[in-house]
Amino acid sequence: MNGLIIKDLITLEKQKISTIAGLLFTTIAFLIFWQSTGALLLGAVVLPFLTIFTPFTFRASDEQWKWDTYAISLPVSKKQIVASRYLSCSIISIAYFLFSLALNIGVYFWFQDHSITLHLASAFIGLGVSLLFGFLILPTSFTKGLEVSVWVLVILAIIFIGVVVIIKKANFDIFSLSPTPSQITLLMGLSVATLIGIFIGSYLVSVAMYRKLHS
Repeated sequence: MNGLIIKDLITLEKQKISTIAGLLFTTIAFLIFWQSTGALLLGAVVLPFLTIFTPFTFRASDEQWKWDTYAISLPVSKKQIVASRYLSCSIISIAYFLFSLALNIGVYFWFQDHSITLHLASAFIGLGVSLLFGFLILPTSFTKGLEVSVWVLVILAIIFIGVVVIIKKANFDIFSLSPTPSQITLLMGLSVATLIGIFIGSYLVSVAMYRKLHS
């Protein structure tokens, strides 16, 4: 199964230069215009938005290379093929999270406009949103054709942008929040439990759809 994950990462390797350049340009622009607030926005909003394209990128590459024709002939089960895709997408989300975490910690010590708790929360919220969207999109990677993946991607993007607009219109000041340690612990526990539940459901649906596709 490690070979399947490596294959996915090689797919993204071909886009490394453009991805890094785009990420650095976006980061510099956000820091120039919004300084420490820019790091918070990057971690909680921009980076999760970028990661929702990862499953779609993998699926598009599979379609282009006719990957399924080779995958089903490999000495691995359909469960392992599906699991490898989930692991690949999770690795990308974690990579963005680590970048966001390092950025937010660095920005906190440089500007010190917001609390370290808020900067850490930005990175962890971004990781949670990235994984959530990934788990919602991944089952469409195991359907016939790209149309379903495209529509789900568009719907999630619209929902994501809509939530951001609503929060802005409501003048909700997230930077004024100061949750207690117990509230943070409770929120993290609920978030992790929700993500685990969505992951299990998403994975089972993906396996069932992949088996149906190649039955």
